[in-house]
Amino acid sequence: MIKTMIERSGMTLFCLPDYIRPYPVLLFLSNMAQGLLAPVLIIFYRKNGINLFEIGLVSSIFEISMLLFEIPTGYVADIFGRKLSVLCSFASFAAAGVTFAIFKNLTGFVLASIIQGIGFTFISGALQAWAVEILKSNRQDSSIQNVFASGTQSRIAGFLAGSIFGGWLGLAKMNVVWMIYIGINMAALLYAFINMKERRCDERSESEGAQPETGIKRVFKTAFASSSDHFMTIIILLFAACIFYEFSMSPISEYWTVFFAEDLHMPELVFGWVIAVSSILLIVIIDPASKFLQTRVSNAGALVAINIMLMAVIFLFGVSFNPIMAIIVYIIYKILASIYEPIRDTFINAHIQDKYRATVLSVYNMAGSAGEVISGVGIGWVAQKFGIRASFYASGLSIFLVIIAFGYIISIYRKADLSSF
Repeated sequence: MIKTMIERSGMTLFCLPDYIRPYPVLLFLSNMAQGLLAPVLIIFYRKNGINLFEIGLVSSIFEISMLLFEIPTGYVADIFGRKLSVLCSFASFAAAGVTFAIFKNLTGFVLASIIQGIGFTFISGALQAWAVEILKSNRQDSSIQNVFASGTQSRIAGFLAGSIFGGWLGLAKMNVVWMIYIGINMAALLYAFINMKERRCDERSESEGAQPETGIKRVFKTAFASSSDHFMTIIILLFAACIFYEFSMSPISEYWTVFFAEDLHMPELVFGWVIAVSSILLIVIIDPASKFLQTRVSNAGALVAINIMLMAVIFLFGVSFNPIMAIIVYIIYKILASIYEPIRDTFINAHIQDKYRATVLSVYNMAGSAGEVISGVGIGWVAQKFGIRASFYASGLSIFLVIIAFGYIISIYRKADLSSF
């Protein structure tokens, strides 16, 4: 069923060249594993005696571990290869699954979350950097955004499949859930080992020069496609936009189920159906929507337009008192946020030199993690003090800072007469 939906959506997963197919396949597998846990992980914590404060603590430690390890794991990918980094990622996920299954207490959950966070940092910049470079080496630069859109669809499809299966198994068969989680990650590790093709280090050295400098200051002096002041300003604005964006998105991700259950009095059964319906619609819509925007406006213009719509939708979510209206608004929010991702990824990759790509993407992801950590404290305080709806209003207001950042980028392009990415 899922395969049929993907094919009808126009996604090219099943007709992609062999050299790039590992990108959407690995995204599918990794997100299927994470989706498996989505319906049950928080309840699993509660069943094992973890209170709400401790759940927040585990989540914060997870984000902090990503903050701490993003740059070091980016170096691993840049110096030792993207493939090795991806392999380390799936090995870390499998190890986290074993830790979750064996040590069912706060200490064990903290340790497992740290290992899982490290796993995400190994793959966060490396897989995307590998995809961009393999496309460039095959003279398919123009396909980068379409491949990113394909990857986003694969990620959504994988998460959907995992969520449905995880919800069906539930807490009664949690040991089976952990076994499947570990098995999926080991299968992904084996698939990546066999199918990811990468230029040898000596070939990379010939085409790109010596290995990357290990000093972070030197990396950032030479990592970008242009050393002009205009481009450095754009990069700074992109990083600021990333922090503000993740800061704004975090409250919806954290509190939408609580909002549905406690404010709108929906049964928990509805949550799984909302995830399923939104995921199916995303699979169908994201590719044509991304292509439509690509042909109508520049990437920067599309990012501004999407964030304006997101701001309006988040405010509308906050004033939703009817359950049906809230569900529809939430699904629209998920669609807009998912369309944003491949366009944003194309835009940021256009400014980075190949040999520093994984490190810079890791730092970019680290900025997003910082935004989520700050949001967890700041917006969490707003939610506790003034209610969940107030946290949504604060989220909508902070999106305005993202709009300002991308609007300023557009103004730089116009003033400097630079080609728009």
